[in-house]
Amino acid sequence: MLFFNFRLWDFPFISLILKAILFFYLGIIPAFCSKNGKKAEGEEAKKKQKEKIIIEENNENYQTRDKEISSNGKGNKSMQNILPDDVLEIKIPAGDYFLGSQTGEPYRDPSKEIDARKIKVKSFFIDRYPYPNSRESEAKTGVSYAEASSLCEKEGKRLCTELEWEIACKGAQNIQTPQNGTSDFGVEGFFKNYEWTSSSWMEPEMPSPRGKVVKGIASNQIIQPKSVRCSSRTFRQEDKFSGNLGFRCCRGEVNEAGVSLEPLKVPFEEVRDFPLDKFQLLIRSTPEMKSVSKDPKMFGEEAKRYVLMRRGIEPETQYAGYIFSYNPVWWRPTRGEELLVMTGYDGKNSFVLALYHLGEGKFKHAASLILYESEAATVELPIPLILVAGVDRTVINWAPCWNCAEGGSLYLDDKIDSEHKGDFLIHVSYRWGP
Repeated sequence: MLFFNFRLWDFPFISLILKAILFFYLGIIPAFCSKNGKKAEGEEAKKKQKEKIIIEENNENYQTRDKEISSNGKGNKSMQNILPDDVLEIKIPAGDYFLGSQTGEPYRDPSKEIDARKIKVKSFFIDRYPYPNSRESEAKTGVSYAEASSLCEKEGKRLCTELEWEIACKGAQNIQTPQNGTSDFGVEGFFKNYEWTSSSWMEPEMPSPRGKVVKGIASNQIIQPKSVRCSSRTFRQEDKFSGNLGFRCCRGEVNEAGVSLEPLKVPFEEVRDFPLDKFQLLIRSTPEMKSVSKDPKMFGEEAKRYVLMRRGIEPETQYAGYIFSYNPVWWRPTRGEELLVMTGYDGKNSFVLALYHLGEGKFKHAASLILYESEAATVELPIPLILVAGVDRTVINWAPCWNCAEGGSLYLDDKIDSEHKGDFLIHVSYRWGP
């Protein structure tokens, strides 16, 4: 057996050729591939540029709005231990403040609260504590509106307006639930009792005020801690009084917002001929729908026939006044709230989606449900779904078969009793099987 013992550099010509080959493969080809890859990515980016701008613009608006009207309670610096005990009146500086709350905020009652808006406010003074404005004394309750107003006037002051009360409660950082009932302005004693304000409670259907706005909540009526919010509002007739209704006084130039509730609108409205490109954009711009965003489509007339045929339903005769729709539906479960509800499919996966309408073409996720292929492998895929709206405005049903065991609903949790405080959010229910 012969063995050859040589070194590559003993043959300069061969070495030069090998180096050239290595340079070609390690240098030119990767660079060429990288260049073409970037070119393809660039073309893809240009192709989706318009859609991307719309989505990013919407998300930016949501983030800014969330930041501006944050209600997470973080960053609240109580001034309770900073202000001297003899400081009994606090000046609220002039500036821009938010009144109201954000659509979809937990425990926000949209039938009573308005969408958050920025209002320019003149400086004013507010009592540090509820009347009689003393840390050592119990808050005075059991007075009518006229009695409360008169007691403030004897102090050379007046009842606070709803706007002034809410600003003093939220503080400079606009926090919905100040820690320990003390705002970062140093105003204390919130949420121990309801409090009278001088603002009138107006409703579009009523020609005259129903009463006066009261703010806060009585401590013995707090069912859920998160339901304690500065934007919460209700009303009392002026001659009413109770052991959990007090007041506090303000002075200075009056700041009044003039809250106007929206008129009560029709609960359901089918949207015919909804553009497919807009439908797809809404699905793709909703992070919760990422798994069905590749090629989402709407169901058609055949899906509606299939769903109703399974039980032989004749909507016109058996369910007069109901809406059976494969189209998107505007849903208004209560005053001041509007959602766009849609069903659709992507491949073999079906879905239901409800979006809060924020106005000006902007939307926000409310609730959704995706039926994946593996969950119903024994039935026709994708599972046809339609929306069914009936007599209860707080509920809209989704159904693969009307009056069958399968299906569910989207509903507004507005139920309140001694043991439950509805969070006023949209929830989705699901049932499948016998």
